[in-house]
Amino acid sequence: MKKVIIVLLALSLAVTAFAGMNMPFNHNATMIPVNASLASAAFYDSFRLLTLEFTQGFKGTNAHAKLALGTAALGAEVLLSHNLFQWEKIDMGFSYGGQFSFVKNGGWYLSPVVMWNMSHKFNNTVDFYGGTKFMLDMGFDYRWNGSQWGYSKFALRADWALYMGTQIDIADNLELFFELTPGIINSGSSGFIGVNYYIPKGVKIPEGAKKVNK
Repeated sequence: MKKVIIVLLALSLAVTAFAGMNMPFNHNATMIPVNASLASAAFYDSFRLLTLEFTQGFKGTNAHAKLALGTAALGAEVLLSHNLFQWEKIDMGFSYGGQFSFVKNGGWYLSPVVMWNMSHKFNNTVDFYGGTKFMLDMGFDYRWNGSQWGYSKFALRADWALYMGTQIDIADNLELFFELTPGIINSGSSGFIGVNYYIPKGVKIPEGAKKVNK
């Protein structure tokens, strides 16, 4: 296990490209229980980007609210996630919502978001997850036109990235996660390290079963 953590940490820190508003996905298809809550925090490349996230479990749905603050952008994201089915012990899910990004030098984007999520519980302490995220960025860049800074015309672009990661139980209701996010179209590649803390809110989450389908 130590070797796995060290390798993932090295890979995560080795990915240094940054473009626009990259956030950790930290989502899998195995949802948290009804009435349970999840608080998450993550950082990218020596705190160039810090994210805070809150997830609430509802019947058949998880609601995610995320804030991100970085040297190149400020962003907020709201998503709803659903577990769809299980195939070969791999959970499949779907998420949708929106993201707002305020990028360096004053540009901004409003983006509808759709995600395909997959996850597999390797054992009682380790989960693997991954998927893909597609956004349609609508907004304005703040660019240098040769003589002065100013807003460009309205821009519309596709933004597509993959993500893959692992969540490792390190204490009661506490997980450490590592994530890589290779960009495909108009999305920079990144690596993230973070923690998830499960807040029961009146329900006891059994060890080894923190995420169950409802």
